[in-house]
Amino acid sequence: MPKARLPRSSGTILRRVAALEFTRPAVNSPCGGVGKPDPRVFVEACRRLGTDPARTAYVGDELDVDARAAAAAGLVGVWVDRPGPRRVPVTDEDVAAARAAGVHVVRSLDELPEVLGLHP
Repeated sequence: MPKARLPRSSGTILRRVAALEFTRPAVNSPCGGVGKPDPRVFVEACRRLGTDPARTAYVGDELDVDARAAAAAGLVGVWVDRPGPRRVPVTDEDVAAARAAGVHVVRSLDELPEVLGLHP
């Protein structure tokens, strides 16, 4: 499996939401000379994982660069809408448009198993 560098806390977070057994990191951005939100980053990650983009989730904390970009590339885009300052302001209209485009919005990683259908 290709290796990726993740923040040290990633494994802890994934274990906490019971998603570690379903998760295999694939790439870091930039990848192949391009970075997010370019869809090629997400497509390359799926290729390396050997997964169908439609059955692959990308979870991020930036609405456009992470969740909307992943959804536009054919993945399941999930935005973690945490309170506090953002690098890029997000309006209610932005969130509504993202949801209309199929992006899932969660407030906490604890919501991931339900959103991703990992619990019966």
